[in-house]
Amino acid sequence: RLGGGGGAATAEEGDGEGRRRPPPSTYGEITELGARQLFSYMGMTGGGGGHSGGDGGIAFFDLGSGAGRLVCQAYMEVGRLVEAVGVELAPSRHAAAVRAWGTIEDRAGEV
Repeated sequence: RLGGGGGAATAEEGDGEGRRRPPPSTYGEITELGARQLFSYMGMTGGGGGHSGGDGGIAFFDLGSGAGRLVCQAYMEVGRLVEAVGVELAPSRHAAAVRAWGTIEDRAGEV
């Protein structure tokens, strides 16, 4: 339930009509195409190149970043990005994001 008490209904709470809802198959993940569309809509794409600072740089913050996929994709695809930060409260999802970022750093060193 949403409202006065805060929080969202869980699978155990049901849908208010006596039926239990199945848990989501993903935790609010956005697709790669959806991320590209988001970056474009937000004016983050086009112009400039490389991950350099200076005027016109973009700082990207993802609150509730989950496993960090959107933050990693922003880092890899947005040329004017000067900072990418993911904020996640769930320890398991945060740990997955840290592992993903480690993979990105390892592969960036190989290029």
